[in-house]
Amino acid sequence: MLSSLSMSRRLGVASWSQREKLLLLAGLGVNLLFLIAQAVALGYALALLGRDAKQSGLAFTLSAGAGMLFLLSCLLLIWYTRRPKHQSNMPAKIHLHIGDVVALIEDLPRQGLRSGQVGTIVEILTDSAYEVEFSDDEGHTYATLALTVKQLMVLHYGPVEVA
Repeated sequence: MLSSLSMSRRLGVASWSQREKLLLLAGLGVNLLFLIAQAVALGYALALLGRDAKQSGLAFTLSAGAGMLFLLSCLLLIWYTRRPKHQSNMPAKIHLHIGDVVALIEDLPRQGLRSGQVGTIVEILTDSAYEVEFSDDEGHTYATLALTVKQLMVLHYGPVEVA
């Protein structure tokens, strides 16, 4: 069974801000409401089918409208979850290595991290996601989390060849 952390990493949600996660949750809630509205309207239409053709037709129309809204909200959720989350100055083809020293370029208040904090790559999760360990001056780890290359800036401690 997958842990919620590994599931979040696979879906790419681990690097999302709290706002993005709340918006996704709200979108799922709206989808559920449209689905319930469609089921209620359809049930009402079926109950009236033999008795009142005009009201039954209106209920079928409401059901179809709720169904269309449900499909539209599904498409918006799919678009929202597939769009690029963050922009970065780093080239898209940057490959980090275990041991690389990086700096965070965005605040992550939920994890207690701020832009500029320095960490070390300790694991490569995917081509663009890395496990980064943040330690104090004495080497005690205070945070370890999965981050994307777009959330990081590589730090160099010597001359670097500019292409």
